[in-house]
Amino acid sequence: MNRVPAEIWTTIFSFACLDSGATGRILSRVSRFIRAASAPVRWQSLHIHGPRKVVAFHARLLHTPPHLRRVRYLFLSSAAAADRGGRSSSEKGRQQKPHSPAEFRRRVSDAQLIKTCFEILVHVAESVEIMYLDISLSHLSEMPPRSIHFPLLRELTSASLPPHYSLPSACGGSPTTTLCPQLRRWHLTECPFSIGMALSDHASADGLLAIGTSTALFPAIAAIAPALAQLRFSNLLEERWFPAALQGALAAERDPLHAYPTSGKLLASIKSVYVELAAPPESGDSYHTRRRGLEVLRGRLEALSRADSRVVLLQPSHPDCQTRCTPRALFDRLNGSDDCWSPCDRISSNHQ
Repeated sequence: MNRVPAEIWTTIFSFACLDSGATGRILSRVSRFIRAASAPVRWQSLHIHGPRKVVAFHARLLHTPPHLRRVRYLFLSSAAAADRGGRSSSEKGRQQKPHSPAEFRRRVSDAQLIKTCFEILVHVAESVEIMYLDISLSHLSEMPPRSIHFPLLRELTSASLPPHYSLPSACGGSPTTTLCPQLRRWHLTECPFSIGMALSDHASADGLLAIGTSTALFPAIAAIAPALAQLRFSNLLEERWFPAALQGALAAERDPLHAYPTSGKLLASIKSVYVELAAPPESGDSYHTRRRGLEVLRGRLEALSRADSRVVLLQPSHPDCQTRCTPRALFDRLNGSDDCWSPCDRISSNHQ
């Protein structure tokens, strides 16, 4: 084994370490030679979910030299696996074991968990290339007031926007530093209505781009990721404003009289925008109103899809399976799957 150059071993191990990090941990225990040869890539792909793992990984991170903690592919979730999968009310009511994830979660305050997630992102930002971020908008908005720049990030799946960004003013003020200059694919798994509201709130507080909810989403996307080629939205349900906002963002460059601000355009690099509706509601107090709203939203999106071939409307998600970030999705992506960006469940449209 010693006759083979270390670089070749490192290349071999880089192909092996494309899982949750388990392979890297195994390699570290095989032998001194294997441990040393695999060290640069053992952390290249990691799945970290739940307060217990978040806190433990952060502690290891602080005691690992920078050249050995280059994370290229990351799944990070503030929710434990059991919480992310959903549980029945009867399960949630049972008494928890002393060392269960739920009990640990109670002992780790939200503030501590949010701060720890933020510090992990700061440490990996320089090297991460594909990231699945299952952290809610409310948690992101409570992170320390400091922007994080991801210079190499090229694919992102997230439930919301990156923490603490600022937008250039509508009057042509100096642009802010781009958070994700290389980002080409972005999948937003949450309905963007709350994102738009938060953008509007931040803009008013900071004195930057004080615009309404329906126009706030796409200016943020354009400012955060100016090289974006593919964009996907999932779980849309009651966002009737969304089709008009998307149409305005796609048309802004070629229609100077359009009411949307120039900073809100999606650049010519955009090749496709996939839109997946939420499953139709099956019951509830506002059943008829929400179902009618979903029908209106679908009709408007179908019309936009016929008018602009870049807009691809997908079949609604399954009622029992909401689209969201999952470790399995990242694992499949790293092993060749491209289902998210080559979907077979599109609703056909006859473009004019």
